[in-house]
Amino acid sequence: MPETSFGLVNRIIASVMNEHTTEIIRDYFEAHFSISCAIFSEAFPDADPITSFRWHKDYGPSCQTHIMVYLDDAAETGGRTEFVNYDDSKRIDSTGYDPTNLESRIKNIERILKDADVISPQPAAGDILIFNATEIYHCGIHPSHKSRKVMILIIQPDFLPWAQSPNRVLFLNYPLNRDLSRENAFHPYYKEVDA
Repeated sequence: MPETSFGLVNRIIASVMNEHTTEIIRDYFEAHFSISCAIFSEAFPDADPITSFRWHKDYGPSCQTHIMVYLDDAAETGGRTEFVNYDDSKRIDSTGYDPTNLESRIKNIERILKDADVISPQPAAGDILIFNATEIYHCGIHPSHKSRKVMILIIQPDFLPWAQSPNRVLFLNYPLNRDLSRENAFHPYYKEVDA
């Protein structure tokens, strides 16, 4: 019998939430943490990037941190995520750039900050990136060869350790009240177009 989507997701999370990752996140928050939701994303080659594939910061509380779990090799798909650091993010804010205006998001950060130090990891399948999505600017890079799949865990401080948090059971139903025991967690959020 094939593994259910729910089983696969839980197995991935168990692997990601190892002792080392837990320690890094706990030290960063100076508190326990929980996962508020899991988002599953499949991106396709696209010549005209949509909003999350343009430079932005996410909505939410300033502590909102993401764990992005890459399920494909960036070298094989061409898809990845680029970042600038905290200092450059503050400099971008000082220019008046408004990441909440979806229509004005840009593809090339150098148009705003000529000397931006762009960090461009090349993750392999199974690698994770941990970043504060509401404080630093980041930009998805559309894959060039085949679709790129990621699982994004949105984490937040909590009073209880992850293993004891009520969110440990609830987060897989959000967003969209999805039932991972009956459906494939990964479906294209983005339109498929010819490369």
